[in-house]
Amino acid sequence: MLEYRHTQIGWGIVVLLFLGLLVAAIVAIRADLMGGVTLALVALVVFALFGTMTVTLDETHLTLWFGIGAFRKRIAFKEVRAYRPVRNPWYYGWGIRWFPGGWLYNVWGFLAVELLLHTGARVRVGTSEPEVLIAQLQRVVGNRPPLTTAEIQAERRRARISVLVFVGAILAPLAIALTAIYLFAKPPTVSVSQAGFSVRSGLYGEEIPLERVTGVTLEQTLPRVLLRTNGLAFRRHLRGHFRLAEIGDGQLFVELGSPPYVIVRTKTDYVIVNFDDAARTRELYADLAARVGKY
Repeated sequence: MLEYRHTQIGWGIVVLLFLGLLVAAIVAIRADLMGGVTLALVALVVFALFGTMTVTLDETHLTLWFGIGAFRKRIAFKEVRAYRPVRNPWYYGWGIRWFPGGWLYNVWGFLAVELLLHTGARVRVGTSEPEVLIAQLQRVVGNRPPLTTAEIQAERRRARISVLVFVGAILAPLAIALTAIYLFAKPPTVSVSQAGFSVRSGLYGEEIPLERVTGVTLEQTLPRVLLRTNGLAFRRHLRGHFRLAEIGDGQLFVELGSPPYVIVRTKTDYVIVNFDDAARTRELYADLAARVGKY
């Protein structure tokens, strides 16, 4: 028998739905009818999946689901060691999220009820009426005995480990991003030999035998960049595969705004290289032109 049921609206999703439908209408009217319809359908599907969250209690389980029920969570009361009302910090966000010590399920607001399971895992259930949910849990589940000293110590150890994991999960991508930016901003490594021409920067690089080179030119301007097909762009630095007006697809290892640019062409594509030091770029061109002229 169902003892409790409460549905909470995700007002953030409602705002996104409104904005999505507005953008879809503008696209449909001014540009592309099918594009606008597609955007509207995407917005409606997101709302249907995550626009609300429903929590129910029966005699044996707490069950929650988002929207139409594609994402569900069911917890047996026999697994629950303790429960308490909590307030989530803003940076925990909304939706289905991992937080230090467990998983959070919420759709709006910062209030929740935390369930401590016998396994030591924690589950936070977002709700706009935590007092009512706690009262219903007390009525259906009953009061649980206080945590023992051993359980409290184990909880503290898990909390410390969870915080370290949480901080590491934030700092690791940041460190990777900063390292990538540092390597990305460095001038490309270029070498010219009797065998060929090679250039490398971070994840991107190219080696071209001199017999494949059909031409080398020194240009003061670049054609307009149409598309980044598989490259990175950070401020003036362009690295990797791009599509340029008039000359098509190729690889760029350039600093925009620092002409000239060396363009090395083959029958199928091209590589463009320059440095902030214009003299160094001209030296590269002279070396390449002299070697290619021998073929």
